[in-house]
Order: sequence, then C-alpha cells, then structure tokens
Amino acid sequence: MQLSSALLVNVSPKLNAQNTAILHRLQRGQLLAIAPDSPGGLLIVKSFYVDFAGPGAAVGGEFDRHCTAVYIVGTVRLQTIAHQSDREDAIQTRLAYVEQLSHIVDNPNAQQRGRAIVHQLAEWLPGNLSLTIPAELTAGLAGVLPTTVQMAWQSHKELAGDIPTFNPRSARMPVAQFA
Repeated sequence: MQLSSALLVNVSPKLNAQNTAILHRLQRGQLLAIAPDSPGGLLIVKSFYVDFAGPGAAVGGEFDRHCTAVYIVGTVRLQTIAHQSDREDAIQTRLAYVEQLSHIVDNPNAQQRGRAIVHQLAEWLPGNLSLTIPAELTAGLAGVLPTTVQMAWQSHKELAGDIPTFNPRSARMPVAQFA
C-alpha cells in the first residue's frame, strides 16, 4: 500500500481514503511495518499526544489500537510482517522512536523540547518534509504549544549543529520473548 501526504490547513488530519484505510487497520490491531525504504513516516494521533513511526517501524498491534487519527508525512509503504525476526526488528525500531520521543519529552523546558522535536523531525524525514507537518501535530509529539514549535522552526538553522543526530535503526533494545 503506497500512501502520500497533502498539506493540511486545519488542526486535525483530513480524513481522506488513505488516512481512513490505515486508521481502521491500526484500530483493528493489525500489526504492520513501514517499509525500511519508505521516504516518510506516520504521525499517529492518540487521545492526549501524537506518536511518530518512521521507516522500518512497526505500526498497529497494541501500539496503536486506540489511535484517533493518522497523518501521513511523505510517502509510506506499509507491509505485513511475515517472519518472527522481521516482527522483532520492526518492534525494536518502533521502540527506538518511542524512546527518542520520550527523551525529548522528559526535558522540563518547553522551548528546548520544541527545538529538539523540530531538529529530530528534520533528521528523520528527507528534504523539507518535516516542514509540511502542521504545528499542532508537531507540538503533540513534544508536549508543547504550537507557537513554541513555530518559534523553534524559526531558530532551527541556528540550532542545527547543536543536537546530535539519532538513528532509530542503530538503537536496539531487548524485546520480551513470549512462549
């Protein structure tokens, strides 16, 4: 399944056929993975926050059963997971994204969280794709106000060299094994 994003002008993602189809699959608990070569990602809107899943990450399953909306950034190709090792890799990658977002959110300073999420999205997404994400959704990733995100984008060029790059594919955490 090939998915593409469109610029949004409202606060919540538009419910188009692509967004609706993936939203229903996630809400049903179907475990999928974003193809590792996909040049984009998914913003998965939950009740009180927004989550990000990029190339190689698992989506659906218990991670996203209670999502309320999906925003597609760039082009995303979803694939079913056939083998246990592929499932483990996809879950590891998703957990790495979650861990990085958690690290950003743990910072008590809202301005620093805003700058960190802007920088991180610019690293995770190719080209200027991160600029197409509505400020309200970016703010939901870091627990800040949309105006904080807008200010962070303005100062992003000055900050670009100050934050280390995070690659979720190189950050591996153990996954519980179930019999």
